[in-house]
Amino acid sequence: MTVNEYMSLTEMTGTEINNYAPDFELLGVDGQVHHLTKYL
Repeated sequence: MTVNEYMSLTEMTGTEINNYAPDFELLGVDGQVHHLTKYL
């Protein structure tokens, strides 16, 4: 895989800079569910 191919795969999509991020739920390696709102 070339650098350009890698960069196209990791290109940011979705929420623009300076906009609010949508809330999310992620299961952490600690077994707990993490929410964005918990860290704001």
